[in-house]
Amino acid sequence: MTWTEFRELFYDQYIPMEVRLRLRDEFLTLRQGNQTLMQYIERFRHLLQLSMDVARTEHLQIYYFS
Repeated sequence: MTWTEFRELFYDQYIPMEVRLRLRDEFLTLRQGNQTLMQYIERFRHLLQLSMDVARTEHLQIYYFS
C-alpha cells in the first residue's frame, strides 16, 4: 500500500465528507489578506495536505498558491 492510498483510506474513515469539502473550499478560496507570508504559507500547506485531490501536481500547487 502506498502512502497516498493509506492517506485516502484514513481520511475516508476518520474525516467526515462535510469537513473535507469545507477544507477543500477553504483551500480554493485561500488568500493572504492580513496574514504574514509565513502564516499564509503554513495555512496553504496545511490545507493542501487535507485537500490532496485538488492540487495533486506541483503545477497545480503553484497555480493555487499565486
